[in-house]
Amino acid sequence: MHEQAGHFMEQIERWAVNDYFTPNIKAEVILDTLLTPYIPRILKSRYDDIDAVLLAKEMSMIEAQKDGEPENDLGPKVDYVLADKTQNCVYLVELKTTDSSIDAGQLALYASLAEQTRDFGDVLGKRLLAILAKSFHIRLGDPEGWGDATLEEAWEKIWDKRSRYDPKGKDPKESASYGKMAMDLIKAKGWAWRSDLRSRKYVYTLGQILDHLHGEYGGAGLWGRQVKPIYLLPRLPKDRSSFGKDILLSAFVPYFETEQTDTPLAAILNGIYGAADLT
Repeated sequence: MHEQAGHFMEQIERWAVNDYFTPNIKAEVILDTLLTPYIPRILKSRYDDIDAVLLAKEMSMIEAQKDGEPENDLGPKVDYVLADKTQNCVYLVELKTTDSSIDAGQLALYASLAEQTRDFGDVLGKRLLAILAKSFHIRLGDPEGWGDATLEEAWEKIWDKRSRYDPKGKDPKESASYGKMAMDLIKAKGWAWRSDLRSRKYVYTLGQILDHLHGEYGGAGLWGRQVKPIYLLPRLPKDRSSFGKDILLSAFVPYFETEQTDTPLAAILNGIYGAADLT
């Protein structure tokens, strides 16, 4: 069993590095998945006062709608959303695996969020609830009155309707985790495989958030917490002026070079970002 596991990890290491250097493969997605469990520790290694837990990934962010433009689940999304355990803030972490993937428009959006001291509800909560309300055809009242309680209300309305969604007769049961229930619901109804209903996968994000609100660090809620953008880069740039003064920067390669040297991911990152200076 251990030999099989070792061989499997060798294959993951080989092909993760191979795919990074292969054209037309979105290597950032591969590293995004592999880095996920380490994100809180990477941030803390850079900033002692950050002690956070992961809420969700790929959450849609609010954006200004153009006149006559229909609202949908497209638009900007944030790679990782984390809530601090003690501070009244939520971190929006954007992963960049190359300098070329840094988009000027996205950077401007994060800078504006930092400067305006926006909160979770305005930036993320309202977008999530709007998507869910449209996709599941539920009424949640005036958005100006939405809050943490509305997240609970949305869940109850969606979950209570589960027997009405096709296919009938495949209805997941209650469990200890909202996230697990949401995943079971998505699988039972086939929403992950139907392009016309993929927006319903956002119920999993809702489930993750409710797991947090009902967990050890959720007592303070989320809705009014200030959002703080962080760019997570391979290494810290020598010149950070393009990021402005309000966006925090962190780096994942140094963390694995110093604190996780024996992990398979450290070998993968070394294969990608290891020294190759031939000058």
